[in-house]
This record gives sequence, C-alpha cells and structure tokens, in this order.
Amino acid sequence: KRAAAATVGDLMSTDAPTVRADDTLEALATVMHDQQVSHVPVLDAAGKVIGIVARGDLVRHLAKTT
Repeated sequence: KRAAAATVGDLMSTDAPTVRADDTLEALATVMHDQQVSHVPVLDAAGKVIGIVARGDLVRHLAKTT
C-alpha cells in the first residue's frame, strides 16, 4: 500500500510481548532485552492494556533509585 493509504493496523504487531502491572522491574527488563523491544504494553489481571512502559522509563527509575 502507498504510505497515505496505509493504516496503523497494517503496521502493528499482534504478538507483542507484554508484562503485568504486578511484574517486577527485573521481569520487565528481561522481556525488553530478550525480545529486543523498547516499549512494552502493561496488562491488568483481565488482560486489558492499562499502559505502556518505555526503556527510558525503566532507566530513569533505576537512575533515581540506585
């Protein structure tokens, strides 16, 4: 498709790695490293997306707390 006619659905991944809100930051870092992604959707207990965490969010948090 031409760029102007393309949709987000044409580009999105349907099998993106995710984390749960109660996962540890270590688990998040592992997912990001192993899956080579810089953003990870966060799911609630029902599997609904409730947010997204970026690698920069993780790095800033670690820089403040270490």
